[in-house]
Amino acid sequence: METLEEGALAYWYWHGSHEPIRGQSPAAGAPFLYTVPGTVEQEVMAVSFLFTASAAVANRRPVVSFLDYGGQPFAEIGTPFTITANNASQVTFGQYLNQFGANNSARMGAPIPPLRLGDGLSFQITADAIAAGDQISAVAFFVRQWPIRA
Repeated sequence: METLEEGALAYWYWHGSHEPIRGQSPAAGAPFLYTVPGTVEQEVMAVSFLFTASAAVANRRPVVSFLDYGGQPFAEIGTPFTITANNASQVTFGQYLNQFGANNSARMGAPIPPLRLGDGLSFQITADAIAAGDQISAVAFFVRQWPIRA
């Protein structure tokens, strides 16, 4: 018969725990990159950030990419909406979301698939046609995570 503590650990292993994470803002024009640490596996439940477009003329489409060990994307999800020069939008990607917003809206978002990421896999926030002066800031995401058993 397992103890209460063993039962709790088994539940945590199978169902995971949930953890909010704040990310550092990358330099202007650079993508945000997060790599899963070696102690856990993680599933990104939701990610939100402020995308501020510079004065450069172009349509930007915010994108979340899931990357393999070599940094190559195996899943890329973009919003169906664009942000043009001198505009800002709070962008959210999350599981179970329906797309929402409009071009240059104050808020926009899109769904992401449930992908369990192992040690060394990563996800990246960027935009199609990102300009050198564009800024990704106020990055926050919510993950479900599981310990790596030895």
